[in-house]
Amino acid sequence: LLIIFLVIAGESFRNTLSLWFVRDVIGIETIGASYARYFIAGLIGIPFWLWLGKALGKHRAFCITLVGTGTVSFLCFFLERGDFSQFHILFLLKGFCFGGLQFLPASMLADVVDLDSLKTGGRRAGTFFALNGMIAKISAMLAIWAAAILVDFSGFIPGTDNTEDSLLALRTLYCLGCAAFFLPALFLTWYYPLTKEKHHELRMELESQSK
Repeated sequence: LLIIFLVIAGESFRNTLSLWFVRDVIGIETIGASYARYFIAGLIGIPFWLWLGKALGKHRAFCITLVGTGTVSFLCFFLERGDFSQFHILFLLKGFCFGGLQFLPASMLADVVDLDSLKTGGRRAGTFFALNGMIAKISAMLAIWAAAILVDFSGFIPGTDNTEDSLLALRTLYCLGCAAFFLPALFLTWYYPLTKEKHHELRMELESQSK
């Protein structure tokens, strides 16, 4: 749940600034079609990330997702006004990673439900996923608030002739700000104790109990 909190916070922080970065830094006035392609890329990526989760283990696959998302964000820092093609390529790559960001943590949480069932004998999946939803909403709320406060403090005013300093602050917050959330999430995910092998053992125990 802490991993989910951090990842949703990082995504929400960046998404809050996304439109302003695209319009005022890159110079793209309309981004509706780009978001459509973004989510299509995310849907296309879901089978790949689920397959990778089965092949490497969900937590290892999620580490790759976090590194991929963070790398794309970092590369966006070096884009200049008018770099439309480069931005769209990176945006599609980010969309592809989006599928992993959305589905792998939920799949990891389902494994935790199995562990809870083994320890308690209960079936509390609804409780776990209700907690997931609540934490995701709280995380998004706090991250959106933080992003708005920080960009306002920098002096950036959307839709106006902003100074180079305020545009640099927006660029930095959009491209690098998510690292404050993704790096601790990556650390927690890398050392995640419920590995592929342990979950297999857990499932075997559950099946033996049900017989």
